[in-house]
Amino acid sequence: MQDTSRHPVGRPLSACLTSQVGSHDKWALLRDLTIAAEDFGLGHRPLSVLKALLSFWPERELPGAPGGAIVFPSNRALSERLSGMPESTLRRHLAALTASGIVRRHDSANGKRFARRAGADHLIDAREADIRAEVKALGGADVVYDAVGGDQFDAAFRACNPEARILTIGFASGTVPQIKANHLLVKNLTVMGLYWGGYLKFHPEALTGSLAQLFAWHAEGKLHPHVSHVLPLSRVAEGLELLRSRASTGKVVIEIPG
Repeated sequence: MQDTSRHPVGRPLSACLTSQVGSHDKWALLRDLTIAAEDFGLGHRPLSVLKALLSFWPERELPGAPGGAIVFPSNRALSERLSGMPESTLRRHLAALTASGIVRRHDSANGKRFARRAGADHLIDAREADIRAEVKALGGADVVYDAVGGDQFDAAFRACNPEARILTIGFASGTVPQIKANHLLVKNLTVMGLYWGGYLKFHPEALTGSLAQLFAWHAEGKLHPHVSHVLPLSRVAEGLELLRSRASTGKVVIEIPG
């Protein structure tokens, strides 16, 4: 007589792979899941996406605790690992994996939402909005802090009010902006550069003193740096991808053993 024992949700016990206790060999788990795919209502394409997801976990063993294996690939990184699968198709297969209960998807914290919680009054998504128009509509800028450069610097520069000040500290976009001196003259603008590391060479006391003050403020509870991700050293490539894809909202910390 065939054993018809079933899991409480109605699936055969052989299909409930994630309910086992202890760690799992991720590739053996994928192989067993492929055999039981019909019980989960999955085809080979969602399983290909699952295989790509598993490849982002650096160890062969998956922890047995629910939620113990968390990876942070962006849709773009996942698409690249799937030989260029369109992101619309990728999202459909991720939805199937989520609906089956095999994976749980948590989108990266929204940067605008985090900024609002931190006290920002007005939020502009630089990837979608016209920065100059948005800032001018708010009354223009009196102070600009820029670490991006490129088109975003140009837009912020054009949104400045007379006598505004611009602090530039880096060029994350990869493009160093070229400033037209006549615009500085006409609007009486001040542009200041700050390379913090440069003080180590010509004024080291300023650098060490400011660091000491920052650590003192942190010890006193006056500063609360935001850490959005903590990863082990074995997943440093994943941490870099979080930064590259702008999926992090704060510091990405890599833990070094010992």
